[in-house]
Order: sequence, then C-alpha cells, then structure tokens
Amino acid sequence: MTQGKLSPVQVWISPLYGFDIVTQIHRIDLGDGVNLIRMEDDFKEALAWKPDLQKELQEQECKWAIEISYILTDSALQDALDAKTLKDIITVLRLGQQGDIAPGPIFMVNMNKKPPSVGILFYHEMYSSHHSVIHKYELTEMDITDLTVLWQEFRNKRKLGKLDALNIAIDRFNSSYRGRYDDMLIDQMIALESLYIGDNQELTYKLALRAAFLLGGGQRERRKIFDRLKKAYGIRSKIVHGSPVPADIGEVVDYTEDYLRKSLVKFIQISDKYSLNQIRETLLDQNIIQTRRLLK
Repeated sequence: MTQGKLSPVQVWISPLYGFDIVTQIHRIDLGDGVNLIRMEDDFKEALAWKPDLQKELQEQECKWAIEISYILTDSALQDALDAKTLKDIITVLRLGQQGDIAPGPIFMVNMNKKPPSVGILFYHEMYSSHHSVIHKYELTEMDITDLTVLWQEFRNKRKLGKLDALNIAIDRFNSSYRGRYDDMLIDQMIALESLYIGDNQELTYKLALRAAFLLGGGQRERRKIFDRLKKAYGIRSKIVHGSPVPADIGEVVDYTEDYLRKSLVKFIQISDKYSLNQIRETLLDQNIIQTRRLLK
C-alpha cells in the first residue's frame, strides 16, 4: 500500500468466507494497515443497494472481513484493483493452517458515516461467488500471535523482493483452493515442483526425497512423506494423461496440501539467507548425502 500516514476511516473491505475465530474479540491488528474485523450488521445494511451481495454474505454465513487502510491516491486505487495486498493476506491465512477460506469482492468504505457508506465495489481474480467449505477454518486466540508474526515476515520479505522466486509456488498454492480434486492436486504438485526441483528432470524421486528430508522429524516420518508424495506425483501424472481419478484423491489432496503449506512456510523463513537453488542443492542435497541431519 502507499507509504505515509494511514487514515483510520478510509478503508477497503473484503468479506472473508469460511473464516471464524473462537473468541469474543472483534478486531485483530495484523500490522501494516491490515486488520481482520467482524462483519457487523451496519456493514451489511450499508450494502442494501447491492442485494445480490447481501444474499451472498448471508448464504456464506460471513462473520469476518479483511480491512485494509489506505490514503486515496492513484497508487492506493491501483493496489486495490490488483488486489496485491489482499492476495498476500489470503496467502498468509492459508499458510497458517488448513481451511477453505476465500475473499469476497472488495469495496471502499467511508467509516466517518453511520452506518458506513459503501462506495466503489469490484471483483478480483481470487473471488468466486460459489465458494464451498469442506474444511472449516477456525482460529483460536492462541493462533493470533503466530498469524501476526507470519504476516509481518511475509510482508517484509515481499517488499524486499525476497519472495519473488517463490511466486509460482505461491500462485499455484492459492489456485489449488478452487476447482475439482484432480485440478487441485495438479496445482499442488506444480507448486511442489517449483520449490524442490525447478527445471530438473529427475522429478518424482528428487521432489519426494527433498520434501521428506525438509519436513520429516525422523526416519519413519520421512519415509511416510516420501511414499505419499511419490504416490501423489504418480496420480497427478496419470490424471494429466487421461486416466480416471482415483477414489481416494480427496485424502491425497489433503495431505499434499499440508506438505505444500509447511514447505512454503520453511522456504519463506530462509528466503532472506539463501536462493532457491542454494536451498535445494546445498541445504538439502548436501545434507542428505553428507550429514543426514535435518535442515534447521
């Protein structure tokens, strides 16, 4: 967002579908002008001129929204139109834990008025009016600190360009939250490929080995991760070549998503110290061959 003093009454609002917090608090300050706020009745009343959105909020049982403070400038408007900050917030929420969350449309709100006055409303590429919730996303009060730390780390490294090499993985990670199970698995595996192997042709074995070494806490767990990712990669390859979707693909998608989420968090944490190739070839491959120690 634009640098400078942020107005507390001029904000972009995006409803947050599939999200809830097990606490009585009404606002979470993530920092950098970003808050998670409860969708109070006066917000919903202010959308009376948009009955289809009012209906959508009701159907989605929307309880929370993302609030992004802004100064009304051309660059602030462009950021909102591109939904860059919104995409980063959704990414961090999804990295924090499993759950089917998605943003609604973005609208501009003047908080000086009671009820708040809703102005510009537009739709962005992450929006879908047909969001379905399979896994409920719930935070506890204890989760909020971890989420805030992850947001600050992600946002700071994003500003410094440290996450540019992870953009393909992040985009595919987010894409995997929409569509059928087979499409979700394909997106997840492309994201894992971009993290662990890049353009390398020794795909299945190297991806599974590196991921198991990075994520596993011991030999038994590493073997489990290795076998599961080999299976997921095999299913993905069969799907893209026209084979039927297996009956257990929902289970495969769930654990592949979990490994992808944990991988992205680890890569983000060390992205300011190492390039993507250094992570793959030095921190992973050399440790696997020479020390057999887990990456710290």
